[in-house]
Amino acid sequence: MSKKVGKYLAEIQLKQYAFTKLELNMHEEWNDQISEEKIPLRVQFKVGIGFLDEESELVNDGGIELSCMVNNDEEVKETTPFEILAVMRGEFHAEISQSREALSSLLSINGVAILFPFLRSAIADLSRIGNFPPLLLPIINVHAMMDDNNGSDE
Repeated sequence: MSKKVGKYLAEIQLKQYAFTKLELNMHEEWNDQISEEKIPLRVQFKVGIGFLDEESELVNDGGIELSCMVNNDEEVKETTPFEILAVMRGEFHAEISQSREALSSLLSINGVAILFPFLRSAIADLSRIGNFPPLLLPIINVHAMMDDNNGSDE
């Protein structure tokens, strides 16, 4: 049952990714004696999309900046031991030129879904290196997250 792999390739391919920021900051205000309840988890995501060719109407290459902030609200500093900030960028290529709107749509859903496992792994490693149990971000519905982000600033 041999078939050509090209038949199954996605419309966009990840060319490369890199983390531009990975920070774990301890909350000095944290008091682990406050409660024996599960430590709250506040996670926020931000997504930015850009194109390598800013002038053409049809484009093949685009990029994503995906940011994740964990427990960075002032109101949770006493109840959480740390905050994390992770910012990553991914460069993508589409074999077929597309309108900016079409490629932006592909990147905002598929591109973020492609980058998310790398982000999730980095945050787990960062929390583990900080001498905490690995923080595993929950699996997210990227489509719903992007719909919410398009409707508001959060």
